[in-house]
Amino acid sequence: MKKIFWNSKFLTLEATYDLLNKHILLTKSFTGFQYLPFIIKSCRLKPLKYLQHRSNKVVLHKTWVDEFDKQLKIEENKSLSIQQSEEGSPKCCTDLYYGLSLLNIINISKLIYIRFNNDQQIISCLGLDDYFRTFQIKNNKWERISTLTLGLDTLVTIYNKKFLTHFINLTTCAGTKELLSYVPMPSELKKELPIEIEREIF
Repeated sequence: MKKIFWNSKFLTLEATYDLLNKHILLTKSFTGFQYLPFIIKSCRLKPLKYLQHRSNKVVLHKTWVDEFDKQLKIEENKSLSIQQSEEGSPKCCTDLYYGLSLLNIINISKLIYIRFNNDQQIISCLGLDDYFRTFQIKNNKWERISTLTLGLDTLVTIYNKKFLTHFINLTTCAGTKELLSYVPMPSELKKELPIEIEREIF
């Protein structure tokens, strides 16, 4: 994935969000969801129309895309949905730490979310810089994926627990285990994990 910036003036991601802040606040006000700015920024979402036609005019954006062709969409009834982007977003990476290993990413994080079952293993880290970095096992290798893959319920839960000082079991579905912990992780977390995950993150 090629690293580029989002406009011709080579703005950093943080500077881009400074420009988009009024758009984000308008979106929060329209939906009434207090957690929405957190999800937009931590998942590196940008308004699709802004990427296509940049303008300083503050407008309500209802489609926000990430760097993995997933999008957060505000529906007509103001509910939120996560979809695969049909139009596609720019293939670029704004993460300076994109090439780091999973273990190195954990070392620069403050929260770690772990989901696993017989078919899927996902680890998502909320960095010290308040950006998510999410991994999934594919072909016996940890690969980066869209954080929107976690789903809205999980993202809202992490928002509500972002000052966590211990680890908690979030499991709500039989057959799938979900854990959320502060970093550095407590040793007690080890007994909750399958051996293949434990040896990767401890």
